[in-house]
Amino acid sequence: MITVRPAQARDVGGIEGVARQTWGATYAGIISPESQQRLLESFYSSSALEEALRQEKSWFFVAEEEGEVVGYAQFVIQEDGDGQLTRIYVLPEKQRQGMGRLLMEAGIRALGAEGSARLIVQVEQENHGGVQFYRREGFRFERAFSVELLGETLALCEYVLPLSPADGNL
Repeated sequence: MITVRPAQARDVGGIEGVARQTWGATYAGIISPESQQRLLESFYSSSALEEALRQEKSWFFVAEEEGEVVGYAQFVIQEDGDGQLTRIYVLPEKQRQGMGRLLMEAGIRALGAEGSARLIVQVEQENHGGVQFYRREGFRFERAFSVELLGETLALCEYVLPLSPADGNL
């Protein structure tokens, strides 16, 4: 049975493990292995994850199966009040089983309760699996752009999902 719940400090190791297992498959041919390693060390060290769990106006959820973390997602409220999905990953062998949708629903409920009108996500243009997931979830393309991140230039797309006040009560 899958459970989605707020992440806790005890989940840091599980989150890091999911990140390390998913990034290679997700970003093969998109982000170099060396850059993946640098980004993982920057965003998924124990201290970085513990800080993310304490971040204000942020909701970090884990999907758990038989006591093991098999996926996670983090949602934040931006200064303009829009929500942003900053990360969502599910173990490759657990994908396409509804866990991503459950994580999304938890974040949408949290953002809806705060009155966010939109949920924004930025995804690498070549991450076809991620793009398809967001489109299936109702996100619409907003814009394409590039950013420099730890020495890697990433070609990104921004997708937007309109939220309604009722989303706080899913």
